[in-house]
Amino acid sequence: MIYIYAGKYQSPSVLKAIQNGGKVRALGSSALEICSLAAGYGDLFYMNNVNQKTNIRVIDIAAASLILREAGGMLFDVEGNILNMPFSLDIRKPIIAVGDTKALHEVFGL
Repeated sequence: MIYIYAGKYQSPSVLKAIQNGGKVRALGSSALEICSLAAGYGDLFYMNNVNQKTNIRVIDIAAASLILREAGGMLFDVEGNILNMPFSLDIRKPIIAVGDTKALHEVFGL
């Protein structure tokens, strides 16, 4: 199962991920969805918006990303690089979070 942010400003790549991913859920909370990956309830979380001002801030996912990494998961930017965001409220990025990197290969081919 994948968790997807599918809002007003979603990137066209979101639809592609939905088509490749099988079961899709949208809980409405990036932190909750990332923690669900850590608990094993899903395989992947994807958020990519065409409006850069609506992408994720580090403050929105700081604790959840730590929980996911401690559980063996990873967070990436949309190019497939390990996510590295400075602690700033001004910087926003699209993200891919996985509980297992196998999901990253299946959905995005990265």
